[in-house]
Amino acid sequence: MPKPVSFLHRVLVITLAGLGLSACSGNSDKVPFPANESEFVQPVERPFKFGEPIPIEWEVYDPATIKPFVTKKFNLASLPAKPFVIGGYAEQIKVPLEESPFDWSNQNDTIFDYNTLPTQELRFKTILMQPPTIVKAGYPNFKPGATRGVMEVGAAFGLPGNGRCFLQDKAGMFWIGTDKGLARYDGVNLEIYGTEQGIHDPNIWSVCEDHLQRIWI
Repeated sequence: MPKPVSFLHRVLVITLAGLGLSACSGNSDKVPFPANESEFVQPVERPFKFGEPIPIEWEVYDPATIKPFVTKKFNLASLPAKPFVIGGYAEQIKVPLEESPFDWSNQNDTIFDYNTLPTQELRFKTILMQPPTIVKAGYPNFKPGATRGVMEVGAAFGLPGNGRCFLQDKAGMFWIGTDKGLARYDGVNLEIYGTEQGIHDPNIWSVCEDHLQRIWI
């Protein structure tokens, strides 16, 4: 059975509702600007007024008085042309180049056998490498003075030194040998191996991969 509401409770609810309605309705007073405001100046009210309208005057010409436009035909094939090379200048060829047929099938072939080549003992040193230094790779830069599309990677890319040799292994990773260590690029980051990781001579001149997917420097 619901509990009856007392008369005093009803009077209190009606009084609060009336006060709320009277406070929200018919109040046209402006919000006063803070008297002690020092950061901003007192706002100034100015009446807004549109400018005087300017009528548009149309000037109509008689079509019979308009002269037809003069048209000229030209042939693109007859225009003079000059060859050019993007990123440089090409010397003008005064004499046409001669073409000679070339057939690879008629060339002399030499049988090459790896097993008959002289061999030497390979000396190498195995080093337990420390974890590499991982840095966020930058972007390649356009090489100054080179043909358009030729870019270079250097310190801005994140390499520890000047690049001297490059290798893309079978997994698709790029190995870059520099004069200050070896870097492995995975498309986002660079893993740098230097003297801190155990490389005795950080001056890397060549990088290669064997059939076991081992990287040799």
